[in-house]
Amino acid sequence: MRTNTTVLPWKTITIIRLQVTEPAVVMEVPVRLGDDVILPCQAADPSICHVEWTRADLKPDTILSYRVEGSVLTILHPKYKEDKVELVEKDLKKGNMSLVLKNVSTTDQGTYKCRVTSGGSMRTNTTVLPWKTITIIRLQVTEPAGPLRIETPLL
Repeated sequence: MRTNTTVLPWKTITIIRLQVTEPAVVMEVPVRLGDDVILPCQAADPSICHVEWTRADLKPDTILSYRVEGSVLTILHPKYKEDKVELVEKDLKKGNMSLVLKNVSTTDQGTYKCRVTSGGSMRTNTTVLPWKTITIIRLQVTEPAGPLRIETPLL
């Protein structure tokens, strides 16, 4: 009995995964010196597992890191202590990851980024979930307005 065996050549197949994501929201936020300000960050996907707030001109650039699993809040930059920054909500089920920056000084002026990972645990098998930037905020610190002076004519 004769068998026909055909050997097929190997071909490399490239799989490209395209993922369309919304671009980050870019905004300018003015604040007066000494005031508190909320830097907004709202994700459409409430299945957030990790949030980071960064400022590229600082070393280290990460200000605050919050891992939802275990509610682990870590403030990484020495300038931003617990009395200086906090998240608006520690329960991120609604997707609100806004940062409260207290007693703003001129050194707080800069560009802040809020980025997240979504979809369960930070690690799924051995795959690290990608970061997605939600907002980019340019914080502008201004001097407080001086007292308003109104002159009235003498009668």
